[in-house]
Amino acid sequence: GQDVQALIKATELAIEKPATAEAMLASSFRNQLEARVVALTVGTVVAAIELDTAAGALTAVITARSARRLKLAAGDRVVGVVKATEVAIARQPRR
Repeated sequence: GQDVQALIKATELAIEKPATAEAMLASSFRNQLEARVVALTVGTVVAAIELDTAAGALTAVITARSARRLKLAAGDRVVGVVKATEVAIARQPRR
C-alpha cells in the first residue's frame, strides 16, 4: 500500500455541536471527525475555526452568524463534517 493524505477545503468543512455523543450518528454525513476547538477568529461575515482532531489540525470556515448561533468557544467539543464528494485524496511521495 501507499500512504495517502485526505485534503479538505476549509470552506467545505461544516461544524456540528451535538448535544450528546449519540447525536453524532444521526446525520447523512459519512465523514465525521470529533474535534476540539483550538481557536476561532470571527469576522463580520465569516469565522475561521481551528480544530484539533485525531487526524490532525483542520480549519473550518463558516459564517460568522453560524459561529455565534453555535456559541463556539475555544475548548468546545464539536464534530467536523464533510461530504465524501468534497474530500480529495493525494498520494504521499514514496520514501
